[in-house]
Amino acid sequence: MGAQSKRLLLRPYKASDYKGWLAGNMALKPKQNPWDIPPPPPEKCSKEIFDKRVKDMQKSAQLRSTYNFGVFDRHTGLWLGEIGLFIISPKIRSANLGYWVLNNHWGNGYAPEAALLAFKIAFEQLDLKRVEASCELKNKSSAKVALKAGMFEEGMRRKYPIPTGMKDLYVFGMNSIDWKARGTRAR
Repeated sequence: MGAQSKRLLLRPYKASDYKGWLAGNMALKPKQNPWDIPPPPPEKCSKEIFDKRVKDMQKSAQLRSTYNFGVFDRHTGLWLGEIGLFIISPKIRSANLGYWVLNNHWGNGYAPEAALLAFKIAFEQLDLKRVEASCELKNKSSAKVALKAGMFEEGMRRKYPIPTGMKDLYVFGMNSIDWKARGTRAR
């Protein structure tokens, strides 16, 4: 399972990705904003921790609960970030889309391009009917990614529970009907 564009490759992680994952984490700039992922401490970057993470991701995919993909430069293999489809409801076949690009690769359009590839996986490989994304109201960069990827702004969730508390969130959506209507030229 995976997808590719002219520049990017989305695919599940493999144990052999460890060196690239480690190099990517070590090359991160300090945390740039409240939603950025800070460089991890070296003790959190061991091969054992990475291997466990890969196994956990494989198990989640087998259980059909979460599908995580590394975002890689298609030509160099450089690890650029991660994107995931988190199943909200297996019965109605919907998922939440989460994405992040390593901060030393921001500004290259990788996140919206990776989101389009994630839609391709969601609607053409997983047969999902709906994908949504949400972000805090102040996270303008994440909102721009959703819109650039062709998602529709659907409104706001008030005081939605997230790990850091209750926040108001913008909600964006894409469904299989709108995806098919875009046609292959828009992908």
